[in-house]
Amino acid sequence: ISVKRLVNLCSPYLWDFEQEKFIENPNGMGNSGLYIGTEMDIYIELEPTVWCTIAGVDESKFKQHELTNEEEERIQKAKEYSKQMNLYMEDEEDFDINFLWQTLEKHKIEHNIKLVCIDYIELNSALMTEYTSTSKGMVAREDQILLNLSKNIKAMTKRFDLMVIAYTQTNDEGRTQGLRDQ
Repeated sequence: ISVKRLVNLCSPYLWDFEQEKFIENPNGMGNSGLYIGTEMDIYIELEPTVWCTIAGVDESKFKQHELTNEEEERIQKAKEYSKQMNLYMEDEEDFDINFLWQTLEKHKIEHNIKLVCIDYIELNSALMTEYTSTSKGMVAREDQILLNLSKNIKAMTKRFDLMVIAYTQTNDEGRTQGLRDQ
């Protein structure tokens, strides 16, 4: 979802189903975005998502090698268009708040990014270590560490004039429990 949102913001052209051709994407002219991933391989797993989004092709058909000749041609054109995008990707599975501040500042200065997608937020060893060191060794609960992360992300949006979309995962209890406090 995050990659598709970024493509819709950054791609200069997108497939239009009504006109049955690629058209200029008014959102994609001059916009820059940043994807920060924590688990998927950027080039092997995410590039096909980029191409399929631009080409308007069902990604499952691409992965199962079930494309029509016309869809294959659209994918080839989408690959060309993807090279024109101002979409930047960072892969850091064990990020901390300092990494986020530095990365967002760097991309804002160098590429004037407008949208950042973090896929996904989770408690990791770097965040725990960072929080422990800044809180003078106090033991913190997971919710406190994630609240600190959330507050910092909000500060980053203000400081760098960005929109940040961050995803997280829940366990099955989040769906089945009547009280969703985890």
